[in-house]
Amino acid sequence: MVRDKVNRELAKWVARGAFPGASWAISLGGSRESGTVGWTSYSPGAPAVTRGTLYDLASVSKVVGLTAVCMRLFDRGELNLQRPVSEVLPAFGVHGKESITPLDLLTHRSGLIPFRRYHHRLRRREALIQTIFDEQLLAPIGEKTMYSDLSMVVLQRMVETLTGKSLQALFEDEVRSPLGLRSVQFNPPPRVRARCAPTEPVEPWRRRLRKDRRRPQPTFETHSDGTDYTTGEVHDPTALLLHGVSGNAGLFSTAGDLLPFGEALLGPGWVSEATIKTFTTRYDPSSSRALGWDTRSEGGSLGRAWNATSFGHTGFTGTSLWIDPVARAVLVLLTNRVHPSADNGQILDARRAFHETVWDALNP
Repeated sequence: MVRDKVNRELAKWVARGAFPGASWAISLGGSRESGTVGWTSYSPGAPAVTRGTLYDLASVSKVVGLTAVCMRLFDRGELNLQRPVSEVLPAFGVHGKESITPLDLLTHRSGLIPFRRYHHRLRRREALIQTIFDEQLLAPIGEKTMYSDLSMVVLQRMVETLTGKSLQALFEDEVRSPLGLRSVQFNPPPRVRARCAPTEPVEPWRRRLRKDRRRPQPTFETHSDGTDYTTGEVHDPTALLLHGVSGNAGLFSTAGDLLPFGEALLGPGWVSEATIKTFTTRYDPSSSRALGWDTRSEGGSLGRAWNATSFGHTGFTGTSLWIDPVARAVLVLLTNRVHPSADNGQILDARRAFHETVWDALNP
């Protein structure tokens, strides 16, 4: 059985310390299978991973959240990918950024810096947005691909301004509700946090931010080793500054609940075939990036077996979602490989092993 083979392979990675546990799910031609291995943490007495365990999706949120919303708006003619962002957000159009478009942001060719440690000096959402708007470009617009979290934050603000709705409301209306994604959510409420896998120990800046915002401390989970771990609160610092709802990160989900989303991208219905092709086709031969999405590349996490037209995304916390339109397959692997430390670097090999094991089990 596929389940037995995949669980055995992932159990090897748990034993190697790649992650304390994992939840996975696949869909092939509409037939689904899933499994779990390991525990939610390395602490003695930690609960076993179940199909109901939620993981911090990190950058997988870029495609399930903001990119998916953009696909729906584009499909209805409400988002012009060639319109300068500065026409909607005049404050962004400074320091040579006047002509940046949503297409530049989605393909990571805007020239914006990849990431900055704003959380060490900023505390307020609007201050963060304005600081990003004031950034200088690291490269000329369209010159090269530079994966950037900032691009997704800017695009989020543009879409929110165009529609008059928050990203959370747009996600609910355009993605979560139409596709019936029950567990996929920003900022899990207290009753759900107990099912979330922890990430890293609570950092001093996170405690300071909580204190400054006068928020309670329910998502700091103290384990049997006496360490407080962030649980059910977004791991990404930029997303946390944006109150957990961001274009670059913030969503939590179970593995199985991502299958309906992936299946919706295997054919028209939720959006048109033309929109799916526009967003998931590699934009430039020099990069694997499509619009919001990534595509299969040599040496990448999808492995060597799946088709070249496959598209997906990975997340820093140890998550991934890949879709193969030729094989009609959706592949989800969720882990908290950053627990207890983000220094753990085995996830690329573990992801590749997972995807190749699934292929071999389906194609003996």
